[in-house]
Amino acid sequence: MNEVIRNLRNKECELDEGIELKCGGLEPIDLYEQEVEFVVDGITKRITFVIDMFDIKNVYLEVGDSKINYDPKSKFVVSEDKYQPEENIENYLIIFWSDALYFQAHPYGTDALKIKHQGEKLKTETVKIFYQSNIPEFELNQNIPDKGPDFGAYLLEQIIQGRQNILKLKSYTMAFLVGVFYTLITVLVLWIFFRKNGKLKSVTEYYNIAAITSIPVFIVFFILLWFLPFLIDIFIFVFAVVYLMAIYRINTTEDLV
Repeated sequence: MNEVIRNLRNKECELDEGIELKCGGLEPIDLYEQEVEFVVDGITKRITFVIDMFDIKNVYLEVGDSKINYDPKSKFVVSEDKYQPEENIENYLIIFWSDALYFQAHPYGTDALKIKHQGEKLKTETVKIFYQSNIPEFELNQNIPDKGPDFGAYLLEQIIQGRQNILKLKSYTMAFLVGVFYTLITVLVLWIFFRKNGKLKSVTEYYNIAAITSIPVFIVFFILLWFLPFLIDIFIFVFAVVYLMAIYRINTTEDLV
């Protein structure tokens, strides 16, 4: 296994501007594939390492017949001549694409086989981490560990870091949608419904009320989301109800000056 890892390190792969993986030890638009096996608790782990230097620009723009060289959905699949079930053997795939790091546990088609190892059913799991913004300092060269366990820990760390950054981006996006976009839509909808008969007439007044109303709701959800992250899905509905009650109360209060 260590020999395979050394071969990977010798490809001298580094990210160009944190976006595209380029390997000094490979020709552009090249494909490198190598297998390694090791045993853990009586189970043989067979890992296929792939470096796929496809042309990002041509593939993204679908120029001619350009495509990735190694497609897991066609190559890492249970078939008559490959990846057939074997006693106490598990297959894994790690791809270093030009634009992303990819990990797959068990070939496509494994789920239907209903295989169990040590009481656990084997099923296909995939993780794809784009280098850009997620793991911009990823490298596959002499700077990384050359021993199996350390190399595995390095890849795991990269995947965890990438997943964390993906979740952060999703959280920021959701916060923007919920805190700004959806809130603005709620304000505009209620303004349209109440502006003719209500005491509040301008959008500014409705927006100011929304800002004041959102403060206690934000505080409550800020605390709850630390323990129950899924509650973000109902934030806008709770805010809308509280905001609607506030607008209704203001617009129907007779002695409001």
